[in-house]
Amino acid sequence: MCGIAGVLGDRDRVVGANLLERLKEHLSHRGPDDEGMEVIDCTDGGRRALGLVHTRLAILDLSVAGHQPMCDAQSGNWISFNGEIYNFRAVRDRLESMGEIFTSTSDTEVILKAYHTWGLHCLQELDGMFALALWDQSAQRLLLAVDRLGVKPLYYYQGDDGLLLFGSELRALLATELIPRRIDPAGLEGYLAFGAVQAPRTIVRDVLCMRPGHYAVIDARGIVVQAKRYWTPAFVPAAEQGHSDTAQLARAVRAGLQESVEQHLVSDVPVGLFLSGGIDSSSLVALASRISSVPLQTFAVTFPEAGFSEAPYSRLVAQTYQTEHREICLDENQCLDLLPEALAAMDQPAFDGTNVFVVSRAVRETGLKVALSGQGGDELLTGYSTYRSIRTLMRCRPLLQLLPGPLREGLAGLWQKGSGRSALGHKFADLLRANDATALSPYLILRALFLQTARDNLLTTAAEDIREGLPVEVERELRDLGGRIDPINQVSLYELSTYLANVLLRDSDVMGMAHGLEIRVPFLHHRFVDLVAGMPGRDKYGTHGTKPLLLQAMGDLLPPEIYQRPKAGFIFPWEHWLRNQLRPQVARTLSAGDVSEGIGLDASFCRDIWQHFERGRSGITWSRVWGLFCLLTWCEKHRVRL
Repeated sequence: MCGIAGVLGDRDRVVGANLLERLKEHLSHRGPDDEGMEVIDCTDGGRRALGLVHTRLAILDLSVAGHQPMCDAQSGNWISFNGEIYNFRAVRDRLESMGEIFTSTSDTEVILKAYHTWGLHCLQELDGMFALALWDQSAQRLLLAVDRLGVKPLYYYQGDDGLLLFGSELRALLATELIPRRIDPAGLEGYLAFGAVQAPRTIVRDVLCMRPGHYAVIDARGIVVQAKRYWTPAFVPAAEQGHSDTAQLARAVRAGLQESVEQHLVSDVPVGLFLSGGIDSSSLVALASRISSVPLQTFAVTFPEAGFSEAPYSRLVAQTYQTEHREICLDENQCLDLLPEALAAMDQPAFDGTNVFVVSRAVRETGLKVALSGQGGDELLTGYSTYRSIRTLMRCRPLLQLLPGPLREGLAGLWQKGSGRSALGHKFADLLRANDATALSPYLILRALFLQTARDNLLTTAAEDIREGLPVEVERELRDLGGRIDPINQVSLYELSTYLANVLLRDSDVMGMAHGLEIRVPFLHHRFVDLVAGMPGRDKYGTHGTKPLLLQAMGDLLPPEIYQRPKAGFIFPWEHWLRNQLRPQVARTLSAGDVSEGIGLDASFCRDIWQHFERGRSGITWSRVWGLFCLLTWCEKHRVRL
């Protein structure tokens, strides 16, 4: 796992050692083991050049042969690569049988040789998580690509005179001072809608985030000549669903997850596992224990307060599989002391990244560089309450549609008025208004941090090319894809494409790499995703418990206490902190109008939100307050304004 960056532009004016050093410096936390820079001339008389930067966290091939940027001597192609290719040995064997000669044991060299042999099709051959920049010397073009699920991020900016900047983190690009620090109104509205900016937009105007399963080809002039999605989850169309044997599906889930865990354990350094004591992380421990020849290392963050600690459950799993288990106990003061560091580590504003920062720091301090996480299980196997809510709503929709539009609007208005400031009441009113052939609009309403009415009150600058909080092209795509599949699979598609990609995975990457920790996600191996996506929604949803298919697949390997308890999570007592220890700082930020007005928010509305929260009025949740605080803090720190 690493940091990558680069610049394509005028050799004399832009591409130089000073700029590359600045990029490298701002990515050093992602790769403390090695670093490299290269300047490659474009064949246009030497006027333009490509600068590549790499900072390395050594996981595979720890020798100097794994140094990057890496050049393929045969083709002259160069690469700067961030990630892990789990099937690199199998791909290497195929390439060697075709005559390719290797000089290292790294997965990076496998990508170079795969591209030399298959061109853009090589992306279809790679199983893993990655963001890469590959310079094709003969074609004089640059390939930027990210993995199918978007586990590894990649940002890019196109400026004047053919300037192209790209990198693993937005902050590194801003550090070049080549990008105007202007807020993107569409990125801002997406953040207010869901607590995280929705790709491909970012919080900074004209900087784009590559969406999962996409690539872009840029010529030597800095012009994007091809941009394409190369993978979409293989959800089975509703019209093609037939009868299925759930026992057979459960066996397939277990076999598929076992194969994924085996691949995710490939490493030349020790691999640990996050163990919360929930079904997902416990399943990974159970399967990994059947593969590993040495005792597993598992980690659980615990709290002195019994209400927030899952220690009894993680201990039970650790005892069952005799892992080398470590509990990292964090009290309230320790967590609060880490908050300034966590806020400083945010690459874009995010309301939900602090938890990952704290866990990653604790695990990295034990000496580990790699940890497996259970992320993705809820999105694929119906672990969220959104599945139940959408299923109920879709069943009621035929009755609601019998009501004339004006009557439905009138009922919604009455409900909204009677709900006061209650977020739940306003969401229900918006659900009554929703007239959508798919589950997309109801899903977006249920997931919203600030609903459309609140966003309209907050924003002083209108955003273009955004609909229901999503970039228009994303909204259209999800609506089109969702129209072909059943409601349960629709929710899974929407969770993977929005909440998982733009909140959970982005936070995991930046907060893990803030400490030089690589977080791997076996549930999101694309073959496993396609396997589960190809199953009817009815076979994955349970009315009397979460993730019944996963439980049927793994139940015999788990202590009953793990799946008989209510679903929980790693939760900080934000409500308490915001009313006590964090109160002065948050009050100053939300009450001062200069920062909010400077990015296009109504300062009085921001103050009202804080005052209503402080007074305990219903409907103003801690997440809204914390989300605004993180946004304003980030924009002030990075000098981003209208």
